[in-house]
Amino acid sequence: MKLIYITLALATCAVMAQAQSFDGSKVGKGLRFMPKDSSFSIQWNTRFQNLYEGKYNIESEEWNDKFLIRRFRLKFKGYAFDPKLEYKIELAISNRDQKNSSPEDGSNIVLDAVVKYKFHKNWQLWVGQTKLPGNRERVISSKDLQFVDRSNLNSKFTIDRGKGLQLRHEYSAGSMVLREIVAITMGDGRNDIDANSGGYNYTARGEILPFGKFTNKGDYFGS
Repeated sequence: MKLIYITLALATCAVMAQAQSFDGSKVGKGLRFMPKDSSFSIQWNTRFQNLYEGKYNIESEEWNDKFLIRRFRLKFKGYAFDPKLEYKIELAISNRDQKNSSPEDGSNIVLDAVVKYKFHKNWQLWVGQTKLPGNRERVISSKDLQFVDRSNLNSKFTIDRGKGLQLRHEYSAGSMVLREIVAITMGDGRNDIDANSGGYNYTARGEILPFGKFTNKGDYFGS
């Protein structure tokens, strides 16, 4: 079933590409399509990360190892009708990526499905499922980590993705940049289809950059 979804998505991109421009496509940035009237855009990226694990048992003197496709992602982003109305879709294809779901149902294939509306200067409203504004190690993209996996500390004290609303604001005071993010989500994690189990999740994050913004979003790189 997952293969069918991927095939349909790629076929759709191929049909759309016939009437669109490839301007902006380059290595590292993916394929970008845009019609002549600039009414919408779509950018497609894919990546995968391999992981080898080897464990030696001192008592039994046995060596156990395995080779994994740690991550395999398909990502689509762009805007529709107006550059102020952006969207992002990210799919997880490898089984290791889909924790807490069976490989047969593909229930955790969707990582991100979010619409971002820039409704006013320096203000954005996000609606859908995406990462919550938690600790920095978690919100850094897996493609920008120092190592293939995040730390054990992060795995115990972190929040992942959630479905709901996020309000984001950025303000400059001279060279200083202030960012505030608040989120109200269902609190049941990602891809949960049952009714709300009781209560909601409230998340807030603040950032102060005293010397201004980092070049190329360098504050969101693991190395």
